[in-house]
Amino acid sequence: MEVVSAILYQLTRSLEEDDSDEILSKMDLCVPEFEFPSYKSKDNVLMFLHEDMVAEHKAQSLYDTILTNVHDSDVSDPIRFLRVREIVHYQRLGEAIQIVQGMRESEN
Repeated sequence: MEVVSAILYQLTRSLEEDDSDEILSKMDLCVPEFEFPSYKSKDNVLMFLHEDMVAEHKAQSLYDTILTNVHDSDVSDPIRFLRVREIVHYQRLGEAIQIVQGMRESEN
């Protein structure tokens, strides 16, 4: 998120206060909300993996929204990189869930 914040700062630092409100209203950066119940157990590895997958999906959704609204390559190129990284993380977390589930099944 630091990269996104830096990009937004660079794009808006020279704007007048009135302009920034107008631009922000045009940038419909609505990210769908994903809710995952929180539990106090530290032993549930699958729960934490699923929570991490949700976080990766949220980030990917944000990057998709930015790419839809921004056509400046100085912004879109790093955002594309970050989006691909989130997709890879999401896939690896899914693989980790399968591994943990397989280990649990073999223990039973």
